This record gives sequence, C-alpha cells and structure tokens, in this order.
Amino acid sequence: MFLLLPSLWTGFLSDDFLDLDHGFSAATFTNYEAGGFRPLLTALWAFDSHVWGAGRAWGWHLTNIVLHLACAFLLWRIAARLLADENRAAVAAAFFLVSMAAVPSVARVSGRTTPAAMLPLLAAVLAHCRWVSDHRKGLLAAGLLLFLASLFTKETALFCAPLFGLISAQAADGEENAQLAMKRFLTTTQMYLIPTLLYIAWRLYWVGFELGYSESTGFGLFMLNNLAALLKLQVSPWLDGLPVRILILAGTTLLLFAKAGWRTRLLFLGFLFLPVLTVVNLPPRSNYAYAILPGAALLLGASSGSIRGRAGICAVSVILLGCFLSARDELSRFRQADSYTRSVIGRLADLERNNEDDAMIFVSGIRSDTAGYGTIWQGAYREALSTIGADGSRVFEETSFWEQVWPVLDACGDPVCIFARFQDDSTEVLHLRPSARIASAPCDSSISIGEGIYPVSYGLWRMNSCAAIGRCRLFVSDPFDGTSWVEVPPHSTHGDTTLYDLESSPAWLLSRDAGGYLYISGPDDDTSLRLTRERLWLEPLLERLEQKAGVAVVD
Repeated sequence: MFLLLPSLWTGFLSDDFLDLDHGFSAATFTNYEAGGFRPLLTALWAFDSHVWGAGRAWGWHLTNIVLHLACAFLLWRIAARLLADENRAAVAAAFFLVSMAAVPSVARVSGRTTPAAMLPLLAAVLAHCRWVSDHRKGLLAAGLLLFLASLFTKETALFCAPLFGLISAQAADGEENAQLAMKRFLTTTQMYLIPTLLYIAWRLYWVGFELGYSESTGFGLFMLNNLAALLKLQVSPWLDGLPVRILILAGTTLLLFAKAGWRTRLLFLGFLFLPVLTVVNLPPRSNYAYAILPGAALLLGASSGSIRGRAGICAVSVILLGCFLSARDELSRFRQADSYTRSVIGRLADLERNNEDDAMIFVSGIRSDTAGYGTIWQGAYREALSTIGADGSRVFEETSFWEQVWPVLDACGDPVCIFARFQDDSTEVLHLRPSARIASAPCDSSISIGEGIYPVSYGLWRMNSCAAIGRCRLFVSDPFDGTSWVEVPPHSTHGDTTLYDLESSPAWLLSRDAGGYLYISGPDDDTSLRLTRERLWLEPLLERLEQKAGVAVVD
C-alpha cells in the first residue's frame, strides 16, 4: 500500500488519456471497446469517468490501488488454504504487494486491465477452494459466475478452466488417490469450460473474430522467450539479465524445493502459465506480468517453507526487500514520465492561452516515451489538455498539417498556423499563413536545378514537389535551428526517377520566412531536379478525408 501511495499524486500517461470518457449501457456487451471485448472493464472506466472525471487523476489511481489490495487479500486467503500455513501465506501476500511486476499495472490507469480481470478470477478460485472443502452448491455457483465475470472483464482467464481442475485434484492428495484426482480434475475442468464456451459464443456472435492485436494469431518457440521475460519481472532485480535457459533451470529447481506435493506443484505451474497464455504470443510488455504474479507469489510462499532458522528468515527478507526497492525504482521512473507529461501539458496550455489569432497549433518534438513509459500519444492532445480544463481542439501533430489546413483553404479560408517545437526546457514557435503560399504562383510553373545549396527565398519556396533523375538526397535547413538540416524523405520511386513531396515537410513550409536553404546531395554527378507546383499529397489527402467523412456518416 505505502509503496504505491505516490501514484495518487501523479497524473495520466499515454493510453490513460484515451480512457477518460467512457459510458456504460446494455449495448456495451455487444461492442468492441477499450482495446477488446471487455464490457465489465468498460463499466469500471465509466464508473471512474462519472465519479472522478478528467480533472482528478488521484481518484482513478485510488481505484487501481483498491483493486490491487483486493487481489492481494484474495491471494493471501487462497495461499492460506492451498499451503495450509499462515506464515507461508503471509510471505506470498507480501511478495504480491512488493513485486515490481505490480507497478506498471497499478501505477498507470490504463494498466488496470489485468488487475481488474484478476480480481474476479481470484475470487472464483477462493470460492472454488471453499467448495472443494465444504461442498456447498452456492460456492460452486459463485465460482462459475465470478469466472464468467473475469472473462467479460478481460480475456485473461480464457485458458484457466484447467486451473480449477488442478485445485480439485490437489485436494485428493496421496498416491492412492491418483485415479480420484484425475476424475476430479476432468469433471471440474468440464464445469468451468461451460462459462468459457458461453463467453466465446457471446463474443463470436456480437463481434466476430476481431482481435486487439494481429500478433494474437501467431504461435511458436518465441513464446517461451516472451514468457521468460515476463517471469523475470516478478522477482526483479534478482533475475535481471538471466538467460532463458538458466531461468528455466532456476524455476525448475524452485519448484522442486517447494514444500508441497506434486499435485500442488502442478497447481503452481497452472497459476504461473494459464493466466498469461492469452498474451504470451505478443511482444512482452511490463503490464502483462501481473497475470503471472499470483502464481509467482504462491510459488515463493511454498518455497519459503523449506527455509529454516534465522538464515532462512533473513534470506526471505532480503528477497522481499530487493523486490521492494526494485518496485520503488520502477515507480520513480513512472513519476519521471509523469513529470515530463505534466510539463508538456502545461506548455501546450500556454500556447493555447496565448493564441490570440485563434490559429491552428501544430506541435513536434514531444517525446512519446520517457523512462520506459508512454507520455502523450500523437493526436491525443485534446484529451490531455482536458485534464486541466483546457480546450485543445486546435492543437494537432505537425504531420497532420495539410489534413487540418486544406479543408479551410478549400473553403476560401485564410488560416493562421503556429508551429511549435518542444525541447526539454523550452518551446520554439514559428508562424505560417499557408494561403499566401498557395496564391503566390500559377500551378503549372516549374524550374530545373542541379546538385548544390540554394536559397529557398529566391523563388524555390513556391514549388511543392520535385522529380530527381539519378540518386540524391534532399535536405532543408531546420527553421528552428539554422545550423541543422532536415531530410525530406522520398515520396515514391519510378525507375531512375524519385519524387519528393516538399510541401509535406514542415521545414519546407516554413523555409521562406525563416530564410532557409535547399541542399541537394547526390552521389551521381549528373543528378538533376525539376521542381514543380504539382501537389503530390493532395489526391491521397482528399481520398482519406472522403473515407473519414464516410465513416462519420455510418457512425
């Protein structure tokens, strides 16, 4: 609890801004939303959106902490039943609370997807453990319903039906009960396949085979490396840098030394692997590690029973302390990303506040990744500014310049545009009135030049694209830094002719007023360029705008 308290004083990061405005209704159970088919997760987003709004990030973080603490409590009660020892259960719960694997999922609002699904899954496991000993039908029904609720929160539990079979088999301990254990395993697994199949049928009926990530259909040995990467996060820093082979050997040794029967050890393996199978074929992300955390905690708790005396207590304490310090360091990196994000939002708000001409603001240089965490996604500026009560409707990514400006120009408007480049501690601003460029020359004019450096102000700025015969590279002087060059990437290549879309380069757009230069660097002596007023970007832009208009009409 105390480890994650500082997250209450942090704001939102990256995907968090995209989850600030959710509604919930019966239709939520028929739509693809929140990165997948996750209606109960959407309900949780809608709760925070209604109660806390976009201006109180601490409330959203409080919800995450409550989810994590509830999961820790359930894990503690499950460990007490499965390990039959309160001390080992306490070690498991302590590890669950201090492991670095919890930080990416709990400290970030958008990371709550797995904790939110893990809560009903662990509650289902606890209800099933009690049913195994008490045989009350109400507990079995509760377990089945909670398992279904976990699936409708996130698909983490999709392969977890056998986990409940392993719990039932573990209750039949002793070699003489091997046949009974297998029967219990199969019967229980079949029972929990019922809610699994109900979820799959419901999902297929309403959203079809749509998946959140294209990699979800890929399978191979790479999944073992992904799994190892997620496993190492559980006990960071102790396994950091450990090769996959050594990690597998160490995990096998730990499993052998666990003070438990072989069925209990199989149960630990089920806890480790089954909840993470839905993401193990995706590139490993730190927030995926939360799915393995309960299994890692149970395994460590069981292993602690094999450690005796002061030396054993000291060893467990050192392991937990190291995990705590690693989690604290991870939380510091998270807060570093938050500090940068707050700074960017403040500077964006200042730009908007000082925008007396009601200009469109196009920004660049904002780092979308700081200290390993995302900050603000391109195009999510309005959502980010809404957290401090600013509008943000006229703030755009620099690369979307023509998409925003052309409809205004096409309607005979005369927009004023501000280009803002973000540095670590400063923001540089330049102005542009694109209508003056467009009306400055006839559209069929063209000139030819060769290799060299040319002042853009001597008529070149009127040209919008060029065709280069022979190999070459094009550079425009950086309007924000006269000592640097910005390369113009090729638009397309046809035989030995390369087309360059100059006007899609913000540096070229700003070059006239900034006194810029065009630098043609060609390894071929016979390189020649023909610059023209032709707009290479216009046709694909109009097609894209038509597609967006069509989507808007359908919605």
